Amino acid sequence: IIKKIDDSICFVNNCGGTIKRVNDTLKQDKKVQDFGDQLTNIVRYLNQISQADGFKIQKLWLPALSKVMNLSDVMQKYSYNDVENSLTAVVGEYDAPKNQNQGILTVDMLNTGNILIYGNPGAGKDNLISTIIYSLSTHCSPKKVNIYVGDFGAETLKMFQHFPQVGDVFVTEEKNKLDSLLKMLSKEVERRKKEYSDYGGNYVEYCKLSGKEEPVIIVALNNYENFVETYSRNQDDFVQYFRDGYKYGINFIVSTSVSSVIRSRVSQNFQIKMCLNMPDSNSYRDLL
Repeated sequence: IIKKIDDSICFVNNCGGTIKRVNDTLKQDKKVQDFGDQLTNIVRYLNQISQADGFKIQKLWLPALSKVMNLSDVMQKYSYNDVENSLTAVVGEYDAPKNQNQGILTVDMLNTGNILIYGNPGAGKDNLISTIIYSLSTHCSPKKVNIYVGDFGAETLKMFQHFPQVGDVFVTEEKNKLDSLLKMLSKEVERRKKEYSDYGGNYVEYCKLSGKEEPVIIVALNNYENFVETYSRNQDDFVQYFRDGYKYGINFIVSTSVSSVIRSRVSQNFQIKMCLNMPDSNSYRDLL
């Protein structure tokens, strides 16, 4: 800060009027270059010193996740390798800012059972189901997993219908395929129930003790509210499989935008519940 001091001399007459002013001794203001905010310059100066001397500081928080990420990039980042004799799907990367922790997010389809996905329209339910199907299809053979998909939304999941692990993909208008799926599930449950009876009636114990390998059947129902609205009579058929299918190696992935369409007694049959973007904060508390 440069203070401006007036050291000029004034000559006045008896009435107080200025007769003469001498300004030769008035110091001229020096032009000072503006370097900006003081704190910013201090931080910049410390940064220059630290770089010159090779100092490195520990960051207070982890870097933000990428807005767009590929499944292969996530697996490479965390050096992920498939666990033998598992049915694990890589679905993305998680970020827990409160704990300052990031990691790869996986879902064990063999040991955790059914999955229920809630979310507003456009929240990413189709993308999450697609990621699960793609991850399983790229790491498991058809002898290990068979996938059946009912897409009652934008029908984007039809892109998987030619995958060898995918038995079929049906949409809202294809009632005959829905009937065929229910018949297949009924026969498969009865057959597995008889074969597993000597092994505790459990798929995992059967594969472990008998030495035989049967594929896990995964049924994905996208936009379940549209299914209920169109095929309300078939709703109870699936509710039965939601309850009994898991112990016979039949798992379900169900997504919905309307949480009330999944009754409380039905939601109890889903071991994993995922909430994407919801209308309000109370929804997460109610659903989880």
